[in-house]
Amino acid sequence: MTSPGIYLAYPTTPELKPIYPCYKTLVNGEHTKLGIARRSFQDRERQYIRTFQGEVLFHPVLQMAPAHLSEFEARVLAQLTPRYPKSGRAREWFHTAERQAIAELVMLVCKEFQPGQTG
Repeated sequence: MTSPGIYLAYPTTPELKPIYPCYKTLVNGEHTKLGIARRSFQDRERQYIRTFQGEVLFHPVLQMAPAHLSEFEARVLAQLTPRYPKSGRAREWFHTAERQAIAELVMLVCKEFQPGQTG
């Protein structure tokens, strides 16, 4: 997909790997990333494939205009943070494999999302 939006990504290996080259935060198949693809899902997926040497799955969840991505992501993260422990210092990586529950939460937040409204 060449559109921007919200995605989930997660390694497919039990081996702990850094989320970026030389980062201390390590993740494996028990971790899930909620992220935003500002340019396109395709570009973002390629970056993960490089970072995790192909041992990663990438799932677009929701297409969205780039202007609303940061605000939307913040609202979803506000819902996820009390539910799942974060991985290291990474604010979008969570120590959970409950990907379906996260995807469902994204869609629930989307139904109520009105850009520019607080809460």
